[in-house]
Amino acid sequence: QVAGFFDPKTKQLTVLDDDGELDVASKITLAHEADHAIGDQHWDLQGMKDAIPLLEGDRQAALQALIEGDATLLMTLWSAKHAASDLMGLDESALPGSQSLDGLPQIIQRQLLFPYLDGLSFLMTAWGPGGWDGVNALWDAPPVSTEQIMHPEKYPDEGPIEVVLP
Repeated sequence: QVAGFFDPKTKQLTVLDDDGELDVASKITLAHEADHAIGDQHWDLQGMKDAIPLLEGDRQAALQALIEGDATLLMTLWSAKHAASDLMGLDESALPGSQSLDGLPQIIQRQLLFPYLDGLSFLMTAWGPGGWDGVNALWDAPPVSTEQIMHPEKYPDEGPIEVVLP
């Protein structure tokens, strides 16, 4: 189900395409992955991931939503500007991330889609009023919880509550 990826450890960007000629779906994937590469140049994605302790899974998920939401926003804007007419007749299954998740339990589907869909929604709250400067401000002070992603009005003032288990 992977159409492309950027590896922040090796700095390699890969887009899979059968014939070597980038079709519209591959170009959309390239826009998404190029955003990761550019983000890595500015904010060191691997360094940001590594700075979060392993036991802070919710904070890691919030960062992943920022990363994927940013790339999904750019991919969407690029598609609207450069590929809108090409998308009209395109089979939906050819688009990145459109492979059916129907056979998976809802909880798994939701976990897989969260960084892309909720991340995009979160990013839109910054991009709408502030454009890319608003988005860049999120990178300078990343969200620290998935609650902030799901409820952008809680960002940045309302952080997570530490729960101590007996």
